[in-house]
Amino acid sequence: MYDTSTRTFLSPQAWAYDNCYRMFGHRHTFIALLDPDEYIILKEPPKPPQTRPHLPTFLAPFEAYGGVTVHWQLLGPSGHVARPNGSTLESYTRCIPGHTLQAVPHCLTRNGQFL
Repeated sequence: MYDTSTRTFLSPQAWAYDNCYRMFGHRHTFIALLDPDEYIILKEPPKPPQTRPHLPTFLAPFEAYGGVTVHWQLLGPSGHVARPNGSTLESYTRCIPGHTLQAVPHCLTRNGQFL
């Protein structure tokens, strides 16, 4: 993939990220670039009238900033030896023993600030 604005080649992942912002950035205030097996789980209680945590409500106070950083944790098998029938979020709840927050966080970027 060739970036005509900088005359450099992009990796497939960088091309996909760039393409995502160009095609969909105008539709959303924030975009998070996550892998399919990565989730954002809000731990704070919901704000009325929501009955469960709501990402847009959580992000609203941060719209004046360029983005929000979230740390991630690596979950392990949570005692399972085979894939359980339940949902991923309900089935895998424990981190790998000794695992801590990752040093490289993810960022939910406010689209007007993306360069």
